[in-house]
Amino acid sequence: MEQSIHCGVRSSAAIAGHPVHPIFITFPIAFFTGVLATDIIYLATKNMFWSKMSFYLLIFGLIGSVISAISGLVEFLSLRNVRQYRIGWAHAIGNVLAVSIAAVNFAIRINPAMPVYLVLSAVTVLILGFTGWWGGELSYKLGIGVDMNTRVKT
Repeated sequence: MEQSIHCGVRSSAAIAGHPVHPIFITFPIAFFTGVLATDIIYLATKNMFWSKMSFYLLIFGLIGSVISAISGLVEFLSLRNVRQYRIGWAHAIGNVLAVSIAAVNFAIRINPAMPVYLVLSAVTVLILGFTGWWGGELSYKLGIGVDMNTRVKT
């Protein structure tokens, strides 16, 4: 059974003591969720604007994923505590899977009317829901990226 860390583990990818991975992940999550929304709107309206928006949101989501993945990989490789938990592995592997599905979604977007895009977008967002939850567990319950020795002066 996995045990909780109570003292916190300082982030190895931080700016002024603030972990950057939680900052960067918000962008790909928002962009990939936007892809799902614009795919649904396109299928409902057949307005090409929404198909183009999905395409551009995928581009920005993939770019954001690379930036987020670099910071996450630094944490994963440099903090043994992350790798000792199954949830750390599930978070990492799930995110690689979600971004891979999004990349396939981007690569095959030739005919905007293909409903497979909607399925790929939905699966990406579903996986990100799980990996986001697991990332929260790593931070909030296991203390990964939490520096308990830092005090804020007010």
